[in-house]
Amino acid sequence: MVSISGEEAEYIELTIEPIPPDTLSSIRADILPVIEAALREAGQEQLLTDGQIQVEVEQTFPTDEVIVVGFTLLSGIALETYNAIVLPALKKRFKAWQKRRQTSKRKK
Repeated sequence: MVSISGEEAEYIELTIEPIPPDTLSSIRADILPVIEAALREAGQEQLLTDGQIQVEVEQTFPTDEVIVVGFTLLSGIALETYNAIVLPALKKRFKAWQKRRQTSKRKK
């Protein structure tokens, strides 16, 4: 975990599955634009450009039917924005669920 401004980073793994006619290739290309558009519409795009929200699309094997996306959230506002804006936007566009969530205690 990364510590920033007295808070520890949250890491969330999100599993995304294409909804036909989409394919793994098409959703891989669409993930970041969907996230960017959702943040821009909410006036929160600086969280992505400042690195408060970091997105990593993990490699899949050729036979995999899903893509795993890792989110590192470096502030409380990044976590709130992920839950309120990013996750709903992804769920609106793809089948998406949190496969595993690893959290840490925040310092007060």
